[in-house]
Amino acid sequence: MQLVNPWENIKIEKVNNGELYFFDNHIHLIYVLIGDASLSHEDQYFVLQKDDFLIVPKAQSYSLSSKNAEVFHLTLTYEVTMNNKDTDIEYIFQGNSVEHSQTADYEVVKFINSILQLYVFKEYNQNAFVYQNYFGLIGILEKNYRKKIVLDRKKSAIKKIEELKFYIDNNFNKEIKLSEIASSLFLSEQYLSRLFSKEIGISISDYTIQKRLEKVRNELLHTEKSVIDIAYEAGFSNINSFNRIFKKNQGMTPSDYRKEVKQGIVVTTAPETMTEPDFNDLKRLIEKKATSDAGELKTIQIDMENRRNYEMQFLINLGYAADLLHYKFAQQILANKQKINFSYGRIWGLLSPEIIGDHQEKLDFSQVDLILDTVIQAGMTPFLELGFKGKTIYSDYRTLIENHPFSKVGLSLEAYLAVIEKFFSHCLSRYGYAAVASWKVEVWKPQKIVLQTINALHLSEVTTNGRPLKIIEDKPYFYFFSQISQRIKKIVPEIAVGGCGISVEINNSSVGDFIRAWQNEKIHPDFFSVGVFPMDEIKSDFTEEKRKNPISPDIYFMSRHIKTIRKSLDQSQLEIPLYITEFNVTILNRNLINDTAFKGNYIIKNVIEVLPYCQMVGYWLYSDAATVAKDVNDREIFGGSGLLTQNGIPKSGFHAFVFLTQMTGQVIHSSEDLLVTMPDPYTINILATHYAHLNSSYYYNSQGSFRKENIYTIFNNKLPRSVKLSIQLPTWLAAAKVKIKTKNLLPERGGHLEEIIKLRTDQSLDAEEINYLMMNCIPEMHLDYLQANDRLSLNYEIETHEILFKSIQFIN
Repeated sequence: MQLVNPWENIKIEKVNNGELYFFDNHIHLIYVLIGDASLSHEDQYFVLQKDDFLIVPKAQSYSLSSKNAEVFHLTLTYEVTMNNKDTDIEYIFQGNSVEHSQTADYEVVKFINSILQLYVFKEYNQNAFVYQNYFGLIGILEKNYRKKIVLDRKKSAIKKIEELKFYIDNNFNKEIKLSEIASSLFLSEQYLSRLFSKEIGISISDYTIQKRLEKVRNELLHTEKSVIDIAYEAGFSNINSFNRIFKKNQGMTPSDYRKEVKQGIVVTTAPETMTEPDFNDLKRLIEKKATSDAGELKTIQIDMENRRNYEMQFLINLGYAADLLHYKFAQQILANKQKINFSYGRIWGLLSPEIIGDHQEKLDFSQVDLILDTVIQAGMTPFLELGFKGKTIYSDYRTLIENHPFSKVGLSLEAYLAVIEKFFSHCLSRYGYAAVASWKVEVWKPQKIVLQTINALHLSEVTTNGRPLKIIEDKPYFYFFSQISQRIKKIVPEIAVGGCGISVEINNSSVGDFIRAWQNEKIHPDFFSVGVFPMDEIKSDFTEEKRKNPISPDIYFMSRHIKTIRKSLDQSQLEIPLYITEFNVTILNRNLINDTAFKGNYIIKNVIEVLPYCQMVGYWLYSDAATVAKDVNDREIFGGSGLLTQNGIPKSGFHAFVFLTQMTGQVIHSSEDLLVTMPDPYTINILATHYAHLNSSYYYNSQGSFRKENIYTIFNNKLPRSVKLSIQLPTWLAAAKVKIKTKNLLPERGGHLEEIIKLRTDQSLDAEEINYLMMNCIPEMHLDYLQANDRLSLNYEIETHEILFKSIQFIN
């Protein structure tokens, strides 16, 4: 170890993507300064966020992926013997800050940040401070992250050769000591050499030479470096030997090779990879991180020149049709008619045998009428999903609490079409043509993995003229859709019929193929509908459980996929609107995240981001009353996905939609955390959030590790944000008096979860307790008055998970 220059013992590199594999005994730390990075190792998957770190153990391969993140690899020289060749015991450094948090994690991060800052100013020769932090970090790592392991001397020969090959691929430019490698693998040099030749087909020395020559050829082709420099950098220690080997393999000297193959090729003089971060760049990043750690001041200038019409409509998933027959649920829907303005109420299973009977000649629409009357009386237009979806309640991604299939037997397309025709004829006589023509109909396309989960694969096909029609496949579904659409439009020609509620999956390239295939059909949908559940493993073919909780760490999951689908629709000749008929952070109805203030921010953020790309957004689900089962029938907090608890107490998501439905008229500003609209010439509405996504703790702990009292530890901890907002006013408002009505919702001020925690129980609440919660689970409100000039200036501070709504009225 060198004690003169401490930086001989500390190496710092910026990394982005690629394989991480180290065969030496030094300590290798991956640290995220800003942003998010993903690392995978065999069946493990890690998401490192700001100030997270991972120690890469010796001889273990990790795959790193990062986007818009600043990730650093720190190598600490460590020359202490880590294993005893006479025993099966070895010591390795292993651990991270995300799986099992401990106090030592904070100390590690503190030392890493100190080392990075000292690196920026290393020209000041602060060697004593560098060593202080270096040895301090080593001490913490030895005490808390050095693990004793029992070595497996019977590790498969192939695995050992894979390790050796990987090591050579990444270290061929260095001196490779076969004796040390063989010793670490507990093999003799002779046996290891024979084993490598047998598995790879060439000797270790020849393989190493091949890798070195690959680098030489690349450098000769793409740089102006001297042949000698290239040879030494590739790992050749003797230039005469190098020349002889090169000519033997290429048939010419290195200089002749360069002349022959470089004709017509542009040469770059800079190396392709950066080994060390630039001082100024690292200084800028550290300053940027320090600014974010200390809170944020944001200044926003808004003018009126780029106003555009606000065209978003909101849909709410009311649930399985039969649930609306329950008095309490129906009363919840009707009671909130004046508070929240959803354009459409979506239901499914309306034509199930459970509701209308299964006798074709004696269909009973009396319960259908009660269900539709509830939707219409609540001020919503019916949005009917036709198909064979039943009712399911998930506790986790593979466990069903409740399952009511649409039907227990296979179905005939001809019989279903007859039911549809009778149903719409009945609706015309009851509600009138104009009303029914304003409804929307979505024809659901079942997915095999969903039907497998609910043991209802018999609903993946219908019979038509005695032949099976597999509607889980694209072409048969198109035929199925066309038959239903034509039958409905025969009765109500102006009604909109679309489909198919396809799930946005982890890789949505198949959605584009599906759209292009539908374009080639004779009968097209009037709208294209999708469901968005980030990392939704039930509805996708992604079955590898890399995380214990599969919610995506991608905070732009919804907008990213919706942009792609919108692009596919635009490129096709299907000039139709895009509807999101289902969205939520999870399909689970036993996930405590659903009861946090996070959900309000999540809803607003995602709605704002998809505004330019779709015409309707539908949230899943209206009320927890639709997801109650025997396991939670007396509890108010159980992780249901509704906007309301089972007794109608509003959650943050409910208030989010109350505010969103008031953001009408023209949009004058839109960003992921701020929406400003002008509902009329004398009103400006402002809706702001301070979104914080799930942090690493969520991904590596089962839900049982979190309770109502500590649930917020799974979200990123952000400091309050200060905002200076300046809006240029039109001439007719320039001298007006201004009344500002401010409403804000915080976890501790109006949050239903926090209010229920204060009661100390959420079980068997009586009417008085429910009314108390209804009155307290609302946003705070206050009024301000001021005089406007040509610009309206507002200052506000917003906290994590807060929703802030301002309605500004101009009084002449």
